[in-house]
Amino acid sequence: DDIKDVKGDILDAVLSCQTCAKNYRLIKPELDLLRRWNFPIPRKCFDCRHKERLARTNLIKFYKRQCAKCKREITTNFTPERKEIVYCEQCYQKEMV
Repeated sequence: DDIKDVKGDILDAVLSCQTCAKNYRLIKPELDLLRRWNFPIPRKCFDCRHKERLARTNLIKFYKRQCAKCKREITTNFTPERKEIVYCEQCYQKEMV
């Protein structure tokens, strides 16, 4: 629980994830970082920790909008409240020529 109690030989140990039971190991740079920030040894594998981080982020949301040129309906991640001009792929390609 306290990083100050952890010895360097933990780098040779194989740890088991409390969530999925997958085995994982720590590497020296990770242990150094944990010690520097005074964080405890993780009880979950990298994949489970990564999934938890992703679950805390906002998901990308898509909106129906109209192309600013041809008025065809398109799907974009720019909200309708934003000021950006959005084009369908064909109109965008014509603008870039």
